[in-house]
Amino acid sequence: MASSIYADTKELLNETQASIRPEIDPTDAYPSQVPRKAGLLNDLCDLSDRYWIFEALCSLFAVITFIGLCILLQFLDGKPFGKHAPDGAIGHANLFAVITFLATVMKLAISVPLISGISQLKWSWYEEKRKLADLDSFDDASRGGVLAPLRLLFTVRFSHLAAIGSILVLFAIPMEAIIQSTINMPLRRFGNTEPFTIQGKGQITNETTVPRTSRFDLFRSTVSGPWPTTDMLNSIAWGNSDNTIPQPRVTVDCPTGYCQFGLYQSLGVSHICVDRSADMATNENRTAYALPAANLAVMNTVSKSNPKGLVTVRSSTSADQTSFPNIGPLLIRTSAIVNIWDDAPAALDCALFWSIHTYNGSVAPETGFSLREDRWHDFNSHSVSSNPDEDIVLIQDPSCWFSNRHVSNVDEPGLYDKVCKNTVSHNASLALQHFFLDEEEGFTGDISLYSENPRNQSRGNRFVTEMYDLGTWTNNTKLSQGEYFARFESRMASTARMMSQMIRQASTAEELNSKGTVYQMLYIYDIQWRRLAAPAVLLAASMAFAIAAALKAQRQFSFKRSNLPLVFLGLGQEERARVGEVSRVKDMRDWAGELHVQLGKGEDGMMRFVSRVVVQPEYDHHTVDDEPIECPYELEPIPRLPPLAKVV
Repeated sequence: MASSIYADTKELLNETQASIRPEIDPTDAYPSQVPRKAGLLNDLCDLSDRYWIFEALCSLFAVITFIGLCILLQFLDGKPFGKHAPDGAIGHANLFAVITFLATVMKLAISVPLISGISQLKWSWYEEKRKLADLDSFDDASRGGVLAPLRLLFTVRFSHLAAIGSILVLFAIPMEAIIQSTINMPLRRFGNTEPFTIQGKGQITNETTVPRTSRFDLFRSTVSGPWPTTDMLNSIAWGNSDNTIPQPRVTVDCPTGYCQFGLYQSLGVSHICVDRSADMATNENRTAYALPAANLAVMNTVSKSNPKGLVTVRSSTSADQTSFPNIGPLLIRTSAIVNIWDDAPAALDCALFWSIHTYNGSVAPETGFSLREDRWHDFNSHSVSSNPDEDIVLIQDPSCWFSNRHVSNVDEPGLYDKVCKNTVSHNASLALQHFFLDEEEGFTGDISLYSENPRNQSRGNRFVTEMYDLGTWTNNTKLSQGEYFARFESRMASTARMMSQMIRQASTAEELNSKGTVYQMLYIYDIQWRRLAAPAVLLAASMAFAIAAALKAQRQFSFKRSNLPLVFLGLGQEERARVGEVSRVKDMRDWAGELHVQLGKGEDGMMRFVSRVVVQPEYDHHTVDDEPIECPYELEPIPRLPPLAKVV
C-alpha cells in the first residue's frame, strides 16, 4: 500500500516539475534536433560564444591601443610644433588625425564588451516577470547613444548590473574629446639651433649681444680742463628731469622679440642718499640752520643783508668714511638744505660713486619687446688705485659674471683681466667732477628770498631750480619733508641709471659685450596626463563589467548580442493567443507595455516568454511507511486572463 502511494506521489511530483522552472535549462524540454556542423571554424565560433573570446580580444586590443596612444603622447610631450621648429621637432598637423583615429579605435574596441554585456544581461532581467517592452530598452542601450542608456537606467532603476553598463556607455561617448583635450599647445621658448631667415629681417642667428663695458674713458678737452661729452651731459639732464617722462633704455638687437642674456656685470654709477634733517643744528631763535657734516648753513630770516635761504646746495669730491660707509670710489657728494616749509627745513646728503652692476637681462612681449634688466649693486668690489691722479680700477674678486657664466681669475685669467677689471680713466672721472662742481650747470648753487614777496628771490641754475620746484610739484601743494626726500632720492637714482646706460653703450669694444641667446616662440605639445585617467578608468571598468556579465552567463544562456533567441523562444501559446495578430510596431509596443512575462517553460514544455508565476515555499517533509518523501513545489497558476482589448 505504501509503495503504491509513494509511486503515485512520485508521478505527481514529476508532472508538477515539468510545468515549472527552478533553473533555466533549455535541454530539459526536448533535445535539439539540429545536427551540429563539424569543423574548426564552427568549434572556434562556439568557444567564442561560450567563453566570450571575441570580447576578451577586443578588450585586449583596446588596452594595446591605449598603451600605444600613451607612448605616442609621451613622444610628443615637450616637442615643438611648427615649420621653424628645430631639427627633430614634430611639425605635421596630421598627428592630430592619428591621435583621433587611435581614440576612435579604442572607443570601438571598448564598446564591444559593453554591448555584449548589456545584451546578455537582458536575459537575466527576465528571470523574474518583467514588461516585455523592456527588451527594446536593452537593445537600444546596447547600440549606444545618449537617450537609450538613460532610458535603460530608469527601466532597471539602478537595481541591476545592466545599470553599470549603461553608465559606462554614457561615459564612453566623450572619449575622443577627452583624449584630444589632453594635448595643449602653449608657446614656449626654443633656442635657435641653426640660422634661419625671417621675411624683412634677414638671417637670424642664435646669438646676440647686450652692451656692457669694463672701461670708461670718454671726455672732452677744453681750455678750463676735461669736460663730459655731450651724450653724458644729456644723460645727466634726462635722469634729473621730471620722473613722469619715460626714460630711454639700453637698445639690443633681438630680431625675434625673445632673447635671454642671463647674468652679466658692467661698470656703472650708483647712488646713495641719507636724510640728514635730524642732524641739523639751529640757534635759540631758529634764525639759522646748519648741517655741520656737510659744512652747510642757511638763514631763516628775510632781509636784504641776510636773505632767507630757500635752497642751498654744495657738492664736493671728498667724504669721510662715516658719512657713506662701504661705497665705491666717490664721484661726487651733493648736500642740500631745503627751507620751503614753515616748521623746519629738510637736509639731504647724497653721493654718486663708481660701482659694478650685476644685471639679469631679457627681452619678451611682457617687457614691450625692449630690454628688461633686474639690477643690483656689488659693493664688495674694491679699488686698487689710491692716487687721485691715476685711473680708478675696480675689481670683482675672485670671479665675475659675463655672458651668464662665472669668469674666474684662475681658470680664465686672460678673459678675467678684460671683463672683471673695471677701469675709469682719470680724465673721464675728473671731467664729471668738474661738471658737478660748476656753479652754472652743476650740482651747486643757492636760491634766496630777499623780501616777503615771493618774486624777490634769487635765481639758481637748472639743478637748484628743479630742487626748489620739486617741493611744489603736485597741484601747487607742498610736499612733506619725507615725501620731498623720497622724490629727490628717486631723481638721484634716475641720474645714476642714465649715466650707467651711457657708459655701457659708449664702449666700442665689441668683445666686451655680453652674449645672449635668441629664442623662437614655438608651439609645443604639452600633454595633460591627468586627463588620461578617465579613459583608463573607463577601460578597466568596461573589462570588469564584461567579466561580470560573462560569469553571469555561465548559469544562463550565452546569447549576448544575437536576436535569434527572440525568434526561437518567442511568446508562450497562451500569451500569443491573448495578443493575437499584430501588424504595426506601435501596436506591438502597446502590447509589450501591458504584458508581463518571464523566461520559463511553456505549455509545450519549451522555453518561452510566459506569464505564469511559480510560488516556491519551503520543503515539506512527510513519511510513508517510515520512508521520507519530499514535496518541494506547489504550483499556483494565475487564472487565465481575458484577451487584451484590441488595439486599433
